[in-house]
Amino acid sequence: MHGVKQISIILLASAAMLLPAFFNGFPLVYSDTGAYIASGFEGSVPGDRPIFYGLFLRHASLAHSLWFVVAAQAILLSALLFYIFNTLLGPTKYGYRQFFISILILSLCSSLPWFSSMLMADVFTAISFLILYILLFVTPSNRWVCGFLVLLYLLAAGTHLTHFPAHFAFLVGLAVLKLFKLQLLQGISWLKWTLISVLVAANLLVIPAVHFAHNGAWVMSKNGHLFLTARFIESGAVKAYLDNECDVKPNFLCVYKDSLPNNGSDFLWLPESVLYKTGGWDSHAQEYKEMNKAIYTTASYFQVYLVHFLKVLSFHVSAHHIGEELIPFQLNSPPGWETEAHFKNELQSFLSAKQAQNYWPGKLNGLNQFLLVVLSLAVLLCLYVLYKPSTDNHIKLFVLSLCLCYAANFIVVCIASSGSRYNARMDWLFVFIAILSLIPKPKLKT
Repeated sequence: MHGVKQISIILLASAAMLLPAFFNGFPLVYSDTGAYIASGFEGSVPGDRPIFYGLFLRHASLAHSLWFVVAAQAILLSALLFYIFNTLLGPTKYGYRQFFISILILSLCSSLPWFSSMLMADVFTAISFLILYILLFVTPSNRWVCGFLVLLYLLAAGTHLTHFPAHFAFLVGLAVLKLFKLQLLQGISWLKWTLISVLVAANLLVIPAVHFAHNGAWVMSKNGHLFLTARFIESGAVKAYLDNECDVKPNFLCVYKDSLPNNGSDFLWLPESVLYKTGGWDSHAQEYKEMNKAIYTTASYFQVYLVHFLKVLSFHVSAHHIGEELIPFQLNSPPGWETEAHFKNELQSFLSAKQAQNYWPGKLNGLNQFLLVVLSLAVLLCLYVLYKPSTDNHIKLFVLSLCLCYAANFIVVCIASSGSRYNARMDWLFVFIAILSLIPKPKLKT
């Protein structure tokens, strides 16, 4: 009976996480959703992202419904949060009720449901962090459960290229604090830290291996270098490089050095971009990589990029909006094409959803202001409980881990891309732990 109650409350909480999808009438989509569907069903490695989320989408959908995908995302999140909730608070009289109310508040007052309801890999940013936290600090005693979490971590971490460097930086941060004798971390052995570090490093083998198995090269990303090039173009570093180097060392971009786009996204995605004029994603890879390396290793070029990087950092400090991706995609769009190709039975639902009917633009401004206020209060509360002597160490460890991983994600994203969703996909975790810190804890687990 106890197990039935647990499963029921996890399923009920997961339903709360899908409120935006229910209201929309269909899972939320973005242009990248089409690429994920195509890669999963065709078994092809995309040039600009790992294949992992595409494979997850293919199998979680059972090749029948995209609703199964968002349901699987929400159930995974709900189960992980339920485990952490009970670990941090310990057994309480109203545990199930408190958990559901907490998730309901989270679903109404944070960015959580907007990512669990969307067919995008960003939902796995929080999932992968939660698994790392569990394996490091609240490791289950059951070996089979640990083994499942390890496999789930490798899937979750492999869905987005920002996860590995962010997790690596997170572990380095923990090691530095432990070396400086932070009391909070003294209970974590170096052996466990090493084992988790090996797990994170395994991404360097697992991701290329899966790509190689799907007729791709042995690489983390086939065209990851282009995202750096886009950043360098946006910053003006490529223009500075070409102005100085073209007379000495001719480059295929030299003829375009005075017509480079001002925006990295334009370089990557506009059909008339110089990228496509010179052969597309799979052309000139070595020359792009050599140029990127020269910019990173030459002080004058890197200084140009660094100035731009600091501007991107300042932008990201205030970039916490949800809904910017909710463009009204119709049939003649990547998610429309792929829905018609692989989920024809759901095509009408896709086309009649509020998103396809251009409902969302402008509708979320008030909600975003509210969520920003809630997030700000949650962060302040988290910082308070972190330094409050009487705060339970489990909650302190979660807050510390979240701050480190959030900062790592923030820096990695600023290097490679930009957009409010990269912050918002982790923002809700601050609200979650803030809620938990406010729940009375008559019996704490030690």
